[in-house]
Amino acid sequence: MEYQARAAHAHRTVAGIHCAIAAMAAIFGYLMTRDTPLLGALAMSMPFAGLAAVHFTVAAGAEQCRPWARTTSTVLGVVMLPLIPLGTAIGVWLLMNTRGEWQPKQRLSESLGEGWPQLQRDTA
Repeated sequence: MEYQARAAHAHRTVAGIHCAIAAMAAIFGYLMTRDTPLLGALAMSMPFAGLAAVHFTVAAGAEQCRPWARTTSTVLGVVMLPLIPLGTAIGVWLLMNTRGEWQPKQRLSESLGEGWPQLQRDTA
């Protein structure tokens, strides 16, 4: 597996964890606020949903070998290092996979033209 695919997988895993935490926070916020339960649910879950969106976006960029995704992945890896123990492990994993060479995979549409028979059109 390429380095960018490993980094994308790690970001998707972290995004899934944030989605689960956001769902639990929404339920907790809904149950704990009596006057405006919907506002409480949104207030508790939005930070985690935002982090999940960031990680999903970086995962998509990492799969496409975008330079901004590599930089963002490095920054997120460094930010996660103090979050012992799971954040440290994921942060180290992200940093290890952002240092390697990111090689874009050849798309199927690009590979078909190399060995595919070309149509011969008559020019009359």
